[in-house]
Amino acid sequence: MVARTLAELRQEYRPYDTLPAFHQGFAAYGQQYEIRNPYEGQPHDSVDAKAWVRGLECAERWARENRS
Repeated sequence: MVARTLAELRQEYRPYDTLPAFHQGFAAYGQQYEIRNPYEGQPHDSVDAKAWVRGLECAERWARENRS
């Protein structure tokens, strides 16, 4: 696998990576306590809820790729 930068990985999540909720989800990864999606009470198709989940997913992928 070719090494890539975090910016390149984040681009796969466009346009969600431009939203504050994406960065909140990214920061939630790896916390000592479980952080729930603060937007999960919103309608299922909420852009913020999706952005938060995608931020968490991006952080998980970034951590996995950097361990290889």
